[in-house]
Parts: sequence; C-alpha cells; structure tokens
Amino acid sequence: MTVVDVTRRRTGPVVEGTVYDYLLGTIPVPLVLGAAIASAIGVSVAYGVGVGAVGSALLVAYALWGVDPTSAEPPADDGLSTDDTTVSPVADD
Repeated sequence: MTVVDVTRRRTGPVVEGTVYDYLLGTIPVPLVLGAAIASAIGVSVAYGVGVGAVGSALLVAYALWGVDPTSAEPPADDGLSTDDTTVSPVADD
C-alpha cells in the first residue's frame, strides 16, 4: 500500500482569475439568491428570479460597458501603421 502525503503543497504556478472571470462567475448569483429568498419568505419563485434577473442584468451591463478590456501584451507591430508620414509621391504621366 502506498501512503500519499496530503499535507504537501503544490509548487506549480498559481493561475489567478481576471475581473472578467469573477464577473462571469457572479452573474448567476443574484438569480439564485432571488429564488432562495423568494421561497424562504413565501413569495412566488418566478417573482424572486425576476427580481434577481435585474441584478444579473446589471452585472452583464457592467461587464460589457463598465470594465475596459485590457491586454497583457501590446499588439504586435505589423508594419501597417496609420500614422506613417513618409508617403512617396506618385509620378504623373
């Protein structure tokens, strides 16, 4: 029988979530809370989910328009810069 040491910690890289990961994870939370609270206080679950949908819609709106997308690396220079002022004139015939 092999004994495995479960107290040993992992030494690999830790992957951290971004704000987008956390936003995607929290979108269903208001729906579940609305359903749970509605059933706990004796209101229709459909009403609770509807109220929770407002919170989820606000999170989606914030994810779409409130958080600017960021990139870890700047875009690669492909040589097609739009601010190039060295334009050669075309010869007239």
